[in-house]
Amino acid sequence: MLTEYQSEVFNVAIEGNKACIWKYVPVSGFKELKTGRGFTYYEKTVDVKDISELFSVSFIAVMEEKQFAINSIQCDTADIICTNMDYAEANGFQKIERGIWIKRCSIELFEKVIMIKHNEENGRSIEIELKVSELEEYWNKYSKEVNP
Repeated sequence: MLTEYQSEVFNVAIEGNKACIWKYVPVSGFKELKTGRGFTYYEKTVDVKDISELFSVSFIAVMEEKQFAINSIQCDTADIICTNMDYAEANGFQKIERGIWIKRCSIELFEKVIMIKHNEENGRSIEIELKVSELEEYWNKYSKEVNP
């Protein structure tokens, strides 16, 4: 789960009235730690009242009037996920597991991008339409900085 603290996005684990928040980029005033796999992260415990709601985020690319989940972004390319076998096989996707195909493509091919912010506490989601040029900024803020 994610939360916002002082206008930044963090992973969060709630323990009573305390929230353990962390991310994988340096944060002033946070303790530097390492995972068992050797990833460095930056952690701090704060009062629950000082964080925003708990949420998760996903990104959807729209191409050819179809929606695809964005799995990852590297430079100006993205790995997109397709669950329609006929479309995937006809358009050069590779099967990664039963019912799921993936393809790397230029983000310039996206007609638009939708960020879905799902509130984990009340179950409501909001969709935010992004310009393709904004994708990297939002991806970094809501995904790259909080996932190793």
